[in-house]
Order: sequence, then C-alpha cells, then structure tokens
Amino acid sequence: MAVQDRQVFALAGRVDSALETARRLRDSRRWVALAEYFETQPEPGLNLELALCKAEAALHTTNHHRAIEIADRVISSNDARLRPGIHAHALLIRAAASRLRGFTDRAIKDASDALDLLPNPNASPHLVVEGHKQLGIALAMSGAVDIAIEHFETALAMCSGTSNPGLEADVQMAFGIACQYIGRLPQAQAHYKNAVALYQQAGLRKELSTAYDNVGVLQHELGEYEAALEMLGRSLEIARETGTPRTEAMAQVNIGDVRLELGQFRDAIDAFE
Repeated sequence: MAVQDRQVFALAGRVDSALETARRLRDSRRWVALAEYFETQPEPGLNLELALCKAEAALHTTNHHRAIEIADRVISSNDARLRPGIHAHALLIRAAASRLRGFTDRAIKDASDALDLLPNPNASPHLVVEGHKQLGIALAMSGAVDIAIEHFETALAMCSGTSNPGLEADVQMAFGIACQYIGRLPQAQAHYKNAVALYQQAGLRKELSTAYDNVGVLQHELGEYEAALEMLGRSLEIARETGTPRTEAMAQVNIGDVRLELGQFRDAIDAFE
C-alpha cells in the first residue's frame, strides 16, 4: 500500500473515531465535555456531521456566535445542498443561536426553511420535531403565540415517533413557557409537570433543574409561595450538584423574589448576593 493511501485510511479512521465520540457526548447532552473534546481535535474540515456536532457544542455552551459561524459554513457548502437533513440541521442550529442573540426574525426564517427541507418520509422525526419546536419558540417570542402553539402541538404529536423523552420534555417546556407568557397558567403548569416527569425518565438532571426553576416561577406568579420555594430549592440543589452556575444563579434570584414577596428581606438579600 502506498504511503499516501495509508495516510488517507489513517485519517478516515481518526474521523470515524472522532465522530463516534462526538455523537456519544452529543446524545448524552454532555455539552461542556463535547466542547472541551473539540478543543483537542483538528478542525472537522469537510465532515459536515462532525462540524454540526461542534456547532451544537458551541450553541449549548453559550458560544452562540461560534455556533452561527460553523452553521454558516455548513449551509454554504455544496455537499449540504445535496443532503437536506444536514442542511436543515444546520439551519436549526443557526435558528436557535440567532434567537438567543436576539435575532428573532432570522430564527423564524431559518426554522421555516428547515421545515421546508423536511417534508419527505425519509426525514428524521427528531429533526422535524426540533424544527417545529424552534419555530414555535421564535414565533412566541415575536408575539405570534397562537401560531407558536400550533407548532408545539404538531411537535408533541410527532414525539411518539422519536422514542426520545428528552426531546419531548424540551417541547413540553417550551409549550409551557408560551402558555405562561399569554396567561394560560393552568395549561402552563400541566406542560411543566409533563416536562419534569420526562426529564426524570430520561435522567437529564441539568434540564430538570431548569424545569424546577420554571415551575417555581409559575407558582410564585400563582401566589403559591411555599410551593415555589420548594421547587426553586430543588432547582438550586441540582444546579449545584451538576455544576450549572447559570441555573444556580437564576434559582437564587427567583428565591430572592419570593422571599421579598413574603417580607423576608434578610433572606431575600442573602439570595440575591
């Protein structure tokens, strides 16, 4: 075998190994570990799936600008145009990152374009659900809540085909946030309850911490202060266990708000500090 051939096969082996590792970390939602893994690896180059794993790692570790940069490269590649699933996946990553940076109109367009690429029976149910979820969130943020709810309902109806409780939990949580936004509090509460159960089933502790935080905020809004403190306390405990400082900070702020409402000013200050 020629030296050049051996180098090509060795490179292919490294790419396959890297992709397998990246998939495993992505599927278990170990985003920090995935981002750290990519720091030890060369650029994914022409392997689009590996590039998308890197973009997702950037997205979920709040490096939204980097996620958009990588997604842009994938979207503009000739190979992506020939692979609708890859193209749609990149659009959905860019939609989420754009929304989180405040570009809601861009997020709506990208999510809509992604769904337009996924009408065929061979499309990944996971991607279609993600498309409806991302479009629903962006529409809700833009004020088109009724249309957003239609997309959440479509996503939930499709979740049975994914065998992915974590994805269904994400949709339930987004649906609950939209319902809370427009004052449908009992409906929001039901969706949050479903999300909590599904996150527990999937063993997704970090997401469960965020779900408890959302439940606590809703109970505060309903005037159920002791129940709110219990939920926020659970959120805080899990956030500390899982090393999730952003959720820990959110829980502390929300605990402070409840303590303030109860006139427990010293405890409120402690929480805020």
